[in-house]
Amino acid sequence: MSEYNVLNGLKVKYLSADPPNPEDGQVWYNSSLGKVRVSEVAGSGAWASGGSYPFAVAGLGGCGTQTAALAYGGNPPSTPPSGVSSTTAEYDGGSWTTTNNLGTARSSFINGHGTQTAGMATGGSKPGTYYANHEQYDGSSWSEQSDLNSSKNQSSQAAQGTQTAAVVSGGYNGSSRLNDTEEWNGSSWSETADVPINNSAWAGGGTQTAALAFGGTPLTDNGAVTLEYNGTSWTSSGSLNQPRQGVGGAGSQTAALAFGGENAGYRNNTEAYNGSTWSNQPTLANSRQNFAPAGTQTAALATAGEPASTNTEEFTQPLGTGSIVSS
Repeated sequence: MSEYNVLNGLKVKYLSADPPNPEDGQVWYNSSLGKVRVSEVAGSGAWASGGSYPFAVAGLGGCGTQTAALAYGGNPPSTPPSGVSSTTAEYDGGSWTTTNNLGTARSSFINGHGTQTAGMATGGSKPGTYYANHEQYDGSSWSEQSDLNSSKNQSSQAAQGTQTAAVVSGGYNGSSRLNDTEEWNGSSWSETADVPINNSAWAGGGTQTAALAFGGTPLTDNGAVTLEYNGTSWTSSGSLNQPRQGVGGAGSQTAALAFGGENAGYRNNTEAYNGSTWSNQPTLANSRQNFAPAGTQTAALATAGEPASTNTEEFTQPLGTGSIVSS
């Protein structure tokens, strides 16, 4: 007599806990819960218009979530002579409200880290000057903290890093692209394992001990690169489908989103990362680079950017990898 799995397919796995990275549609039995579990198949994600930023700007930093985001700095085209802004604004999921300014006006953050009430602005630049400045936001105002060990802009920063545990990698110092990694412990920065390549204008996500960095320049090689950091060393992973610099990043090391960027023109590409490979997702309505990113893989935010604009877009994907339901 034929067994059940011969007639109907593979047996349902019997596990004591949920698998760490289930595939969409994967089914298993969780013996600890006494339930059949399934990782839901991703729904159809889409970008939609959000509230307009207070003024047109590119090169601004961003962090937080889709409904509680923070954006700061940048280079608005109408701000002479320095060409940079110190403006800070908060997003509530519908509209932006300006709050207290950065202590040091600057742009070219690419990615920030932290939350709307505990954010950080690290590095950056203005024409002719590169900064090591590190400021922290408490939900109302900014305060200067210990500087980075080297001045730079366009670094990849773990977007979900916190005010006591963040990581910054690569960047540009005015003469060369960098491969250094610096970790923040809440009071000072220390240099750790070098990145395998010199890179700048790339995006980041994750935490200090599970960070992700991707995209960047030069576009010939590094623009498609994806690297994972475990708190000690960097490891290469699956390449982006669309090489680009000035790309925005959101999410974690195993569930990230890459959107926008530039490669022979501004890009609207969106890709999702599952911990090993990237897959194409619905595109942004507005192609852009060097904008303020925020959020997660399933609820991201893209604000302003180059070409300088006030446009905000929200990405929503109701179900997907990591969404687990029980019988």
